[in-house]
Amino acid sequence: MSYYPEFARLLNDELIRKDRTASWLAQRVGVSPTTVTRWLNHGTRPGAPEIIAKIADVLGINTQRQSLLIAAGYGYQPKTADDESRMQLNQREPPSTQETANNLPSTLTSFVGRTREISELLERLQDPTCRLLTLIGPGGVGKTRLAIAVAARQSLPVVYVPLQAVSSPDLLPSAIADSVGLRLSGPEPLAEQLVQRLRGHQLLLVLDNFEHLLGCAELLDEILQQAPAVKFLITSREVIQLREEWLYLVPGLPVPSPDEQGDPSAYGAVQLFNERALQTRHAFVLEDQLEAVIAICRSVQGMPLAIELAAGWLTVLDCSAIASQVRHNLDLLSSSLRNVPARHRSIRAVFDGSWQMLGAPQRDTLMQLALFQGGFTFEAASAVAGATLANMAEFVAKSLLGCDGKGRYQMHELLRQYAGEKLAALPERMTAGARAHSDFYMRFLVEQTYRFTDARQRQAGDAVGQDLENVRKAWQWAVDNRAIEAMHASGWTFHHFFQHRSRYLEGAKVFRQASESLEINHLTVDWARTLAAMLTHYSYFCIRLGQLDDADRALLRVRQLCDEYNFSPAPGVGGHPNAASMFLELARGNYGQAAIYGEQTLKTPEQIRPPSFMSIIHYGMASAALAQEQYVRAKEHAGQGLAVANAYGNQRNKALLNGTRGQIALAMGDLQEAKYQFEAARVISEELTDPGGIAEQLANLADIAMRQHKWRIAHEHYRRSLRTYEQIGDRGGIARAQLGLGSVAYKSGEPAATREHYRVAFMIANEIQVMPLLCSVLAEVAEFLLQGDETRELGLRVSGFVLYHPACEALTRQRLLDSLSYNGISATTLEPTSTSLEEIIASLQTVLV
Repeated sequence: MSYYPEFARLLNDELIRKDRTASWLAQRVGVSPTTVTRWLNHGTRPGAPEIIAKIADVLGINTQRQSLLIAAGYGYQPKTADDESRMQLNQREPPSTQETANNLPSTLTSFVGRTREISELLERLQDPTCRLLTLIGPGGVGKTRLAIAVAARQSLPVVYVPLQAVSSPDLLPSAIADSVGLRLSGPEPLAEQLVQRLRGHQLLLVLDNFEHLLGCAELLDEILQQAPAVKFLITSREVIQLREEWLYLVPGLPVPSPDEQGDPSAYGAVQLFNERALQTRHAFVLEDQLEAVIAICRSVQGMPLAIELAAGWLTVLDCSAIASQVRHNLDLLSSSLRNVPARHRSIRAVFDGSWQMLGAPQRDTLMQLALFQGGFTFEAASAVAGATLANMAEFVAKSLLGCDGKGRYQMHELLRQYAGEKLAALPERMTAGARAHSDFYMRFLVEQTYRFTDARQRQAGDAVGQDLENVRKAWQWAVDNRAIEAMHASGWTFHHFFQHRSRYLEGAKVFRQASESLEINHLTVDWARTLAAMLTHYSYFCIRLGQLDDADRALLRVRQLCDEYNFSPAPGVGGHPNAASMFLELARGNYGQAAIYGEQTLKTPEQIRPPSFMSIIHYGMASAALAQEQYVRAKEHAGQGLAVANAYGNQRNKALLNGTRGQIALAMGDLQEAKYQFEAARVISEELTDPGGIAEQLANLADIAMRQHKWRIAHEHYRRSLRTYEQIGDRGGIARAQLGLGSVAYKSGEPAATREHYRVAFMIANEIQVMPLLCSVLAEVAEFLLQGDETRELGLRVSGFVLYHPACEALTRQRLLDSLSYNGISATTLEPTSTSLEEIIASLQTVLV
């Protein structure tokens, strides 16, 4: 066997000079890496001079081609015409695009999702005017994998050019030429040679990781001008800023939303976690840890790299532990895998790269922007972080911020953690920034105050809802730092937002915590006034949630503060407790006392009461009169309240009063008018996106359907109402909807379903002790009990208890009287029972539970 050590030496020298590997050369020449290794180590030669010609082209070594041939023993003087045509090496044309194209790197892991993105990108690349398409996004979002997936579906020849190792813009022409298979030589600048050699080529150049080579934008522009059949697909963290550039922002993988009704495992983020989890732990079962997996995917906002790094921890942690760590520990998202590029071994490394590309002023601004939770506006960024429009444009261009095109910006949650750590290392700046953030959003709440009382209610609710995460953070800072002036001024708006959007549980929690924070300090008059306001706000949500004793204690404390510090706040929400006490007594069924509180509030001098607030007082007064069958009085208050609501454009109060007028019409037997009023109230509630109002009117419409014997319609309305009440945590509403479903089941001849729905309604109503609701449940259950020989006696006792109970509302009494009459029982034969509520409850627990 012959050996050719001189050939091996020359080839080694060229690879070293070009900083290339044997594998790289093998891929481009079309032989195996083992063959190239034999050339380099054993001194063997290629089997044909044509292969040496290809080696010379790939390495771009004109002057040494003859030396290579001589060293390989082929000589350099061709012997035949065929040899001459093959061996005119110095004049040989570069390999065709077809020979060098489609060098896309193989992927060793599965590619998940991105169907929509691939389709959109392919459509753009098919547009002849789109010749420079840049995929932008933060590191780790999956730009490279997406670009490869799109390129693999191209009919054009494709050349992939990895740029991570290209350290200088001067090296870009060589990097592109090497990947395409062009030799660049001669005295002309390499960039000019590249442009000339690309003329006539038809191909798609995939330039991966371009962000550190932005100074080469002119080269791309020149290629676009001189080589009309060349297109670029580029991945970059930063916009290239060329006129020809088309941008595509790569999002994270889709993540299930909190209210998702479909299959969460169908989402790309969850699918990716599952596939990587199975690589790490073969016995992993997604269904067993689905909730925690979704939490992980939400925390990282669907970032593929972060999902893969999180899944890697399944060797030592379960998904719940990983989810908990991800929310607070950025360093968890790292990997020790040997074949993962250093820039992708941790999320911190990804962000370090972006951080180092910023100047000191930009870093300072970005740290301050980490104070925001969720989205924010430029106005907020300017006030809190001192950001300029130039800052915002730069951050968007560098994929450090996203912009929705409507003036709102957002920082990726993981980047926010990273920048937040930088800010936390500077305590004084952190404190000043947090104060500025709280001041801005507390002022924002105050600005929405009167919008919640007029025709701008929907807009005010949307505005607060859009910035709710920031508002929550600002409010919490104010509570923690006892910013009583800001709390007092903005509490009214926060209260109404929670009421309008049926966020009763959150409202109760927010104002309870605020009250507890203020209670532990020495009180001044202003302090006491603010505490009284927080307690009054809290009481409203307690009433709505059926926590009547908690509401009573809160209102008692308010009166103590008023007496002790000698102040009489205005009777609006968060003011004097009379209005809240009216609703508390309505919930307890003490209608006379509720009316007294309402009258006292109505007599308050007009100059110190919020005018539009009076419509809600008339609503309470109308409810008290209706419960006592005082229909004329109920109509008067409902009409007066509606007039005030209309005068100020207060749509939510209008919906409440429409509902009350519907109840009055229903009690008077006018089903057509009742349905009209309920429908009007439902439409307004939908326009305001008030789920509680929608659920209430659905239940009212179901009541009408029941009276018309339309069981299917009633069942659908009650079912929808129940689902909404469950979503907002309204236990009284849940009991009412369950009671309605029980009545439908009873009328439909389904005793088992009847018993189950009544059981749930009874248990909730008994627990929250809202007496009008409990009386309504007992009245329906009594009708059911009257049908059984063994339970008939108990049904009569329950009927007598409800019929004469002072909390029994007019509509409940009517339904019970109709039921007794239907069963051949005269109400005159029922006397007030001596049986206590406790005894009734104990008996029903035996029968129902």
